[in-house]
Amino acid sequence: MDQMKLALLGEDIGYSLSAEIHNFSAQVLGVRASYKLLDIRSDDFRHICGLIEEKGLDGFNVTKPYKTSFGRYFSQIALDSVNTAKKISGKWEFFSTDFLGFVRALTRIGVDIFNVQDVIILGSGGAVSSILDGCNGKHSGKFHIFRRRPDRDEHLVKTFNSLNICFYDFEAEIFGELLNNQRHSLVVQATPLPQYGDPLSYLAEQVPSHFRGGYYDLTYNCPNGFRSKFENLGLAYGDGLSMLIEQARESQMIWWGQSASFEKINDRLRDLLKQREI
Repeated sequence: MDQMKLALLGEDIGYSLSAEIHNFSAQVLGVRASYKLLDIRSDDFRHICGLIEEKGLDGFNVTKPYKTSFGRYFSQIALDSVNTAKKISGKWEFFSTDFLGFVRALTRIGVDIFNVQDVIILGSGGAVSSILDGCNGKHSGKFHIFRRRPDRDEHLVKTFNSLNICFYDFEAEIFGELLNNQRHSLVVQATPLPQYGDPLSYLAEQVPSHFRGGYYDLTYNCPNGFRSKFENLGLAYGDGLSMLIEQARESQMIWWGQSASFEKINDRLRDLLKQREI
């Protein structure tokens, strides 16, 4: 069997652990596969179909900022956000593993999103679309979305029309007031801001002492003002590493029909991150 060629498509993705995860997993499972990072400038993204063919890819993952852009280039895509693809019998099939990875990661900190009445989300990008898609028609609560620009508001409301979605300006006082009133809500940090050096301390400071909800950050290994706040309050807290692993494991099931264990991948990544800190 020829070696399966896989890649991550995105922009400014040198930080990504995906190649480490999948190449390590292939070795553990005895699968013939290689996985690379393909950093694609936005000006080159319009040629994405040709680039994929040029590289001879058999499958790929998609990350920021292209998760919601693939529909313009692959007409068969019905998903609002795509992060995984596999060529099957000469044709591309597309998937999103975001929501499944998110749900499994929440389970690891003892949170069931379908038992949370209010979900407060920071950001409105592709990962948020996947979360809303997974809850659409299944969640009876309210989604409070904080965003810097309202350009995706109408699209999200129309696309996920069974959900009760409210939008807010990205302001600390509004965020604090909402947490003060919705004390059992789940806060989901879905912006890339911590990756660019913003620990969101101005928002973390707004968490009231009587808050009894949980927090999950889709980023990982980034300074974050929420962690110490939630740990001090004894509340559920998690970062995006567990979600990344669970997403990767589901991608492996799509590509290979099997996946490496969460524990083995987690141990490998924790060791790697410690080495990077030295």
